[in-house]
Amino acid sequence: MALYLKNKFASLGGSSYVTDEAGNPKYTIKGKVFSFTRKKFIVNEHGETLYIVRNKYFRFFHLSSFILDQNQEIIMKITKNIFTHHYKTNGYTSNISIDGNFIGWNFEVKSDGEVIGTVAREFTLFIDSFKIETFKKSDEALMIALVVALDNINDDAQNN
Repeated sequence: MALYLKNKFASLGGSSYVTDEAGNPKYTIKGKVFSFTRKKFIVNEHGETLYIVRNKYFRFFHLSSFILDQNQEIIMKITKNIFTHHYKTNGYTSNISIDGNFIGWNFEVKSDGEVIGTVAREFTLFIDSFKIETFKKSDEALMIALVVALDNINDDAQNN
């Protein structure tokens, strides 16, 4: 199933929305206006917070982001390899790896060696836009949280 994540054109906190292939709203990403860690909330269509994504407070050598559950407990840390588009994860129930192509526009997400989804950055002039393919409905919200975390990490890399 394909989902489309698009950042809002004018958003102080970095909010986004996610639609299905027919353009129906599925999830909302709500960003905080004043947040040093780029904190964002992944909310379903019923208004329930599913995940929280935030960057590491202090980042000296590694660019990292955290995915938290609705109780604000860290469930995963994602760290970017400085010289490649490979991301390492720690703390989740399965071993998740994220590998991007050489320009960092297309990613493959694997759980214990099995592909659970793909992410493709779509070309737009002013906003970030992603096509997310998930192979299991149960992985949908986690894939969105991963894309938000990758986007946060890459935004940090560009700003530093």
